[in-house]
Amino acid sequence: TDLKSNLESKRDYLAQLLGIDVRNVESVNPYDGIVIISPIAGRVTELSAVEGEELGSLIANIINDSEFKMSFKARENEYPSLYVGQRILLKFPYFEGYYEGFIESLNPNPVPDDTGEFGLSYVHWGVIKAKNPGLIQTNMTASVSTATSSTSNLPDTTLVDSGRVTGYANEKRIYKNAISSEELIVTDVLVNERDYVEAGQAIVRLAGAEVRLMIQSRLDEINNIRRTIQKAEELKNNLLVTAPMDGVVAGFWRSQGETIMPGEWVGDIFNTGNMMIWTEVDDIDVVY
Repeated sequence: TDLKSNLESKRDYLAQLLGIDVRNVESVNPYDGIVIISPIAGRVTELSAVEGEELGSLIANIINDSEFKMSFKARENEYPSLYVGQRILLKFPYFEGYYEGFIESLNPNPVPDDTGEFGLSYVHWGVIKAKNPGLIQTNMTASVSTATSSTSNLPDTTLVDSGRVTGYANEKRIYKNAISSEELIVTDVLVNERDYVEAGQAIVRLAGAEVRLMIQSRLDEINNIRRTIQKAEELKNNLLVTAPMDGVVAGFWRSQGETIMPGEWVGDIFNTGNMMIWTEVDDIDVVY
């Protein structure tokens, strides 16, 4: 079971690495190279791959910017009126109107406020999650207000401190060390910075001697595990001792847990329908 799980894991990894269906892993040609695909749908940022150059540590960052996260803090007198799941109104100084968000997390444990030189008061840190209309970016700040009702866009109470956009709800960084620690050369860059890609879409293609050897090494691992499983299955089939003929077990000379070697005697079976008797007769009893 462990060998089969290991085999499936290695096949799945190589299929994902090469951007192919797992059913086609065994027919892979190592000379075709590696295709790096996007793990999620989103926008390409921090694209560092350059054709003809060695692949850097960070290949690209894929950001689904349809939702953003904002870090905020509440003073001790503000904390009792806040709760996880609460509807919040955000007001950015760069745009008109309020944006709707919801408190995703709120730390019940107060910590010293590190805004000034000394932490002279306590605050509760939290995270707000909200939909991005398209222009909200990391490090933008906004005022944080409770709403007068669950449907109203009118602010009720505004927190003393502004919140700051810390990132997006879903983003994935693609690193070289997740593929190989060897030197890898980029042969094709298939997207541009800020392009929108779908999950599974090809981003970068790698080739070269190092890539070919790496793919061949992983194929060899898969084939070795497969051969080990086949040998184990064959051995399992040979472990069952069967009767060579119909008959009665006259004796079984081995006990459970005992080790036996090939060719050793384990028991006797005789056929009651075709029996022979061996005996001795005194010479004086023989009639000539």
